[in-house]
Amino acid sequence: MNEILTDRGSNFMSKVLADYLGRLKVKHKLTSAFHPRTNAKAEHAMPALFLVVFINTVPLVSVLFPDSDTTLEQAAQGRVPAVRELRKVRAIAEQRLKDNAARDKTRWDAHMKPQVFAVGDHAHAT
Repeated sequence: MNEILTDRGSNFMSKVLADYLGRLKVKHKLTSAFHPRTNAKAEHAMPALFLVVFINTVPLVSVLFPDSDTTLEQAAQGRVPAVRELRKVRAIAEQRLKDNAARDKTRWDAHMKPQVFAVGDHAHAT
């Protein structure tokens, strides 16, 4: 493969992809903007291209991130230990916010006096 045709999506305009294609000596061609027929051709080729890039990128990722215990598949699926830890911390923070809101409601409701209005009473809404 000497050249590749992609749309102008930000994922295809990145420097990482440009460097990768440069290493493979592949010419990167871009579709013209607002040209759906050409973009459709590019979109139909993406699943096969993704598979090729994924297979060829796994060794590259291990070179770029040698100290990482995380595989590309784990990172793509959000199974990175740091991400898991962030999800736990977020869940704890959400629960604390709910608990604080319930406690505040109980406190403010204790200060409220029940008001009874009869038909015809005048009420002032602020």
